[in-house]
Amino acid sequence: MDTPGAAPYLLPAMVCPEENTITEFVAGMLSPEESSRVEAHAAACPGCRRLLSALARSRAASTSFTGPDEDVASHRSLARGALVGRYVVLETLGVGGAGVVYAAYDPS
Repeated sequence: MDTPGAAPYLLPAMVCPEENTITEFVAGMLSPEESSRVEAHAAACPGCRRLLSALARSRAASTSFTGPDEDVASHRSLARGALVGRYVVLETLGVGGAGVVYAAYDPS
């Protein structure tokens, strides 16, 4: 029996979700069906309910510390020909979680 927080003395036939499933649930990465299964399990399993609560508090504390994610794509893009130091921007290559990547050249 997987026991991230199981209370086997209460529900001997219950199998707790795997650690990865619980982590994905807290991160909001599960499908609605999988989320419903985890929620139903947590409603019947005090150990998993405590674990989920602790993980949710930890996640909330870490996001409040770092602040809300900024939407990189919503920031003003550099136009073709813009200067960044000695570099001339040619085009935007990509946008992602780490920022915006531009093609540029050094005219000197």
